[in-house]
Amino acid sequence: MKVVFTQNVAQVGNRGEVKDVKDGFALNYLFPKNLAVKATPSSIKLNSAPAKVAEKSKSKKLSEPSNIANKLRSLVLVFTEKADEKGTFFAGVTRDKIADELKKYQISIKSKNIQLSEPIKHAGDYKVAVEVAANIVSEVQVKTKNLS
Repeated sequence: MKVVFTQNVAQVGNRGEVKDVKDGFALNYLFPKNLAVKATPSSIKLNSAPAKVAEKSKSKKLSEPSNIANKLRSLVLVFTEKADEKGTFFAGVTRDKIADELKKYQISIKSKNIQLSEPIKHAGDYKVAVEVAANIVSEVQVKTKNLS
């Protein structure tokens, strides 16, 4: 079924795009949540106009995430945590702590975009992947130390 997206849907389509999707996906997910409408000549015309404007500004927006990605690569975040005698941190370094630390550098990243499977519980140097935008993933270096 051909649909026109009325909003951006992650890994599926962007606003104003016309795409072929499976009928069940359109009927059970996209249409009830008003994420897309059935593609008709009038709906294509109505919903593709904002997409053309967005396409022009897209090149401007792409430079910003790539600048953030470059800034992240050059950063080293240092965390000092209390640890037990084995060197395991009582409270690990979590996605939220990393996101809060990035805010100190005027980088606003949601914690869900920080790709950390579990909290960092030991001292050392780590590289953590951060999703800056839809297709832009960068890494930030995280250094953890024991609190003496």
